[in-house]
Amino acid sequence: MAWNLPVAIMARISNPLALVLSVLYNELVIAFVIAGRPSVSARYVLFSSQFLVSWKATGILTANDTFRDYGIGSGIYAASLFTSIHFFFLSEPLADGTRHVNDMQDPKDMPFWKRFWWALCLRTSIRGVGWSNQLPHIPPTSKQSRWRFLSRCLRDAVNYILILDIAGTYIIHNPIFSSRAKEALPITSQGIFLQAINVWAWWTNLYASLQALYSLIAAICVGSGMSEPQFWPPMFGKLHDAYTLRRTWGRVWHQILRRFVTSIGKVTAKVLGFPPGTKLSSYTQLYIGFFVSGNVHAWGDRMAGSKFGRSILWFQLQAVAITVEDAVIVLGRRVGFRDHILWRTVGLLWVATWFVLTTPMLTAVITNAAQPLHPTLPFSPLLGMRWWLWTVYLEG
Repeated sequence: MAWNLPVAIMARISNPLALVLSVLYNELVIAFVIAGRPSVSARYVLFSSQFLVSWKATGILTANDTFRDYGIGSGIYAASLFTSIHFFFLSEPLADGTRHVNDMQDPKDMPFWKRFWWALCLRTSIRGVGWSNQLPHIPPTSKQSRWRFLSRCLRDAVNYILILDIAGTYIIHNPIFSSRAKEALPITSQGIFLQAINVWAWWTNLYASLQALYSLIAAICVGSGMSEPQFWPPMFGKLHDAYTLRRTWGRVWHQILRRFVTSIGKVTAKVLGFPPGTKLSSYTQLYIGFFVSGNVHAWGDRMAGSKFGRSILWFQLQAVAITVEDAVIVLGRRVGFRDHILWRTVGLLWVATWFVLTTPMLTAVITNAAQPLHPTLPFSPLLGMRWWLWTVYLEG
């Protein structure tokens, strides 16, 4: 029934106000529950309302681009739902000692509206930077003045926008995503060489999008005086550290899902009776973590017009590959191999090969929608520069 997918997408509505209001509802409910700690039954009712709002929104709303729909469904609606699970049922921020470094008062003693703002700040600090529960492996921040930090953010934003422009321009001009999009061709259909280019254009587009957005938000928050530079560490780790899949996902890639992924994994291991620190606990958390991440992206499947849950298998494969990778590393150490730049280089090639071979499973959600993709940026700086050079400089 794949031929029905474009019809389903075309039947959706583009309503930015409905999207904003539904997202805002989910976020405000999270802050209300953190600040007010209503009864467990009330939390279930509120969570059910969030679920229904998100299910309805991801089923009828569209941003008029399959790639954006996938990102909104997974990165906004689903991320809010799983964040709700974390704060509604798995943690008690007001009782477990959660604090921000600037807190001058116990949150429990704050008046409700001040506590509500505190809760909203806690929720929006996705990686817990500056909080007592900051996630591990967050890149360190360098001590910089406000204006030096601001100039660096603006410089980074410009650089990432240019990178995004290059990757995005390639993607939207690739026939698979443009002139032949209606044929729903997979990115493997152009041969292994172009498959590799397609995969890395895809990941570069996503990476640069998040980096540019993060840099601009950091610049606005720090430049306006709302925040301090030390609360804005790099969003990603160093790319040269991605020499194993475990390090790629745990240290290099963004950690914006890790808070609820970790808490759900730990609770699952505890329920199964696996003591913390044991291999059974560790690998339970690994597989549950990627299962949760897959379910987050399943909402992207739904909003992109694909079958709900299609992305789950790809994320589970990451856990399987990490398990095999761990075994190979242990075996290598037993026979005498030690950490060396040569093996790190081999590891980088392994990680790159893995993503080239498996990413088509993930991008199939987009290509199967049989809809042309639109530019990520509202305008192309590089094409605009080319036009300026041609019309003003060369012809002037």
